[in-house]
Amino acid sequence: MDFGLFRTPGAGLGNLLFPILRAVIGQEVRGGTFVYPTFAQFKWGPIIRRERDKRFYTNVARARRIGEWGDWLRSRFDAPVVGERDAAAATLTDGVIRYRGLRHYFHDLAPHTALVRRWYAENMRAAPADDAFDMAVHIRLGDFVADPARTGDVNTRTSFDWYRAAIAEGAKRLGVASPRLLVFTDGSFDEVRDGLGLPGLRFDESVHAAAAISRMAQAPLIVTSRSTFSMWGAFLGDRPAIWDSSFDYREFFPHRADLDISL
Repeated sequence: MDFGLFRTPGAGLGNLLFPILRAVIGQEVRGGTFVYPTFAQFKWGPIIRRERDKRFYTNVARARRIGEWGDWLRSRFDAPVVGERDAAAATLTDGVIRYRGLRHYFHDLAPHTALVRRWYAENMRAAPADDAFDMAVHIRLGDFVADPARTGDVNTRTSFDWYRAAIAEGAKRLGVASPRLLVFTDGSFDEVRDGLGLPGLRFDESVHAAAAISRMAQAPLIVTSRSTFSMWGAFLGDRPAIWDSSFDYREFFPHRADLDISL
């Protein structure tokens, strides 16, 4: 539920962006007024797991402007709601078209990549310029489970053995013997450092998820997890990405013949 200043707990930022960007695309294609979204939420899970990013999302995007508050109020109280699936048969005078859920993930966004990147750059709070690195490595732990028997499942942790192999493959493709790694993780730095067992690791300490995604998008190459978080980095930056071959990323992310590598 959307209360304007905050919303009830829901999807993480990576998944929340899908209906938002489909609405941005809908406004571009159909006209009308895009109702600027409410990002802030409160979630117990990250607190219980003692994650650094509590995923409250109070600071990931610019604030709603005065005129946009009027748009939000009208969308809540003045017009009937039309579901996204029924929007093709509706006219703009029928009321509000509400976008929700994940639908076809990045497949819905790929035909409008330039618009998506522009909206993200103009509205989300990006990372400041930083020193260069050769490879972004996204290791999702947090609410992902460690279960080798569920290798094909989405919410399953990828093994550290695979990450070491992927980093070695990335180094070959970049032509760099000792690549400068920047690790993005929601887990303990010590756990990741011990699990990878590699020297000289640096960890991203962006103040929020939107900044981390924009920083990941700057990487010359991304070693991905199964999370849409790292998929956003590859999509926004149009960067080469290494994927776990036991995970069918194509269900979520359009394959790019010259950029995507399964290992």
